[in-house]
Amino acid sequence: PELPTINEENSVTYSINTEEFKQAVSQTIITTSSDATRPILTGVYWHSHEGWIYLAATDGYRLSERRLVETKSEIAAIIPTQTLQEVLRTITDDPETIDILFDETQVRFRINEAEVISRLIDGNFPDYRQLIPVKSDIVAIMDKTEFSRVTKIAGLFARESGGSVTVTVDSEKQSVSLHSIASELGENTSELDAKVTGDGQTTLNSRYLTEALGVVDATTISFSFSGKLSPIIIKSTAKDTNYYHVIMPLKS
Repeated sequence: PELPTINEENSVTYSINTEEFKQAVSQTIITTSSDATRPILTGVYWHSHEGWIYLAATDGYRLSERRLVETKSEIAAIIPTQTLQEVLRTITDDPETIDILFDETQVRFRINEAEVISRLIDGNFPDYRQLIPVKSDIVAIMDKTEFSRVTKIAGLFARESGGSVTVTVDSEKQSVSLHSIASELGENTSELDAKVTGDGQTTLNSRYLTEALGVVDATTISFSFSGKLSPIIIKSTAKDTNYYHVIMPLKS
């Protein structure tokens, strides 16, 4: 089949640093949905907001948002997850930049000699920003590597219970503890030191937590929420953080 043609005059072009592109896509692609009945959630939403391009993705249980580059043009496009995975595979001998061109219905990625062209997903992405809590009552700041380690251990015990891990934040002890139960193996509680404001408990899917910690680019992270059923925000403690990861709690 012939390659689709793109009208370059009516399109928007960006040249993005390859490393930044790879990181931004990896951070958002993990929260896209694979549910074909809701096609708009099966891709990453690239859009302009207050002079920046943001990438956002959600599967209804978790949500990620990454600020990428400054922009003067308006853009709103949902790129299929499969396309982005294909582009990541195409980046081999790390070129400096990757050129991305959007027209009304298509997107084109140009990496060195290779081109990947894809249709965009039709539809309007939900207004996800209202789901990100502006402030949280309970905040724990801790070492990411250590938190990731105890999450993986808790996850081993949580396999039978649908991956559910209870996270308890204790301001008196200045600690965060993870508790999980495996009916045949026993139970596990791991504790780590943290800088804590407020007390509370929430139950999460351990796989979602492990995946989130795997893509947050930071040595210390902030884990915040407002109550048992409120969304949890995981982000870097850096002042100008460009990445938010939101996980909905399990109702158990």
